[in-house]
Amino acid sequence: DELSGKTSHVIVGSVGTAKYAAAKSLGLWVVTESWVRACHEAARRVDESEFAPEPLRGLVVACTNYDGDEREAIKATLAELGARYTGALDQDRTTHLICDEPFGDKFEHARRWNVPVASARWLAACRAARDCLDPADFSPVVDDRPVSRVEQRLCEIERALEELDPSDLFSRCRCYVHDAPDDHRRAAPGFALCLRLLHRGHGLAYPRFFKDLVSLVVVPPDSE
Repeated sequence: DELSGKTSHVIVGSVGTAKYAAAKSLGLWVVTESWVRACHEAARRVDESEFAPEPLRGLVVACTNYDGDEREAIKATLAELGARYTGALDQDRTTHLICDEPFGDKFEHARRWNVPVASARWLAACRAARDCLDPADFSPVVDDRPVSRVEQRLCEIERALEELDPSDLFSRCRCYVHDAPDDHRRAAPGFALCLRLLHRGHGLAYPRFFKDLVSLVVVPPDSE
């Protein structure tokens, strides 16, 4: 089953194999099994270009850190590109993880298990190129800056809150978000994360510290 100098065609069930990569690099015809059936039915060699595999054919892809609409869009794109979506990250079956924010349980497990991780830009690029591009060229980033451990934890909490319906979690909390003296700081991700957590849990966030009103002081992680 090894490629040789006489090999002209490679029939693939998945683009995630070493043989697929070798065939592409050697300029061989890469086709699906449908090409063989078409040749048999036509009793002749038919045009190979009509039977090229989908860009992500045979891949099993999970995603994380997306809301419902974003997740559905990713699932539709994966189906269009020939991949299969899986809701669980499986060490033995999942071939890739789609993730725009580089943190969370699935992201950490993917790194530990050497599962390739790419942002959703990878899907768009593969669709445009009609080929399975290297996911390493589409690594997830957050605003081109490193992400602190504290901020990672806050985002993980926020994801958990989305599933738990935290309508009354902070209902008795009156909070002042410290270390936000100007518009630049207020636009910082840690500050925004804190406000989102408070608002989702129906907490109150004060713009200044009021000794008789504020029951909790929150320090965002941006300055860590």
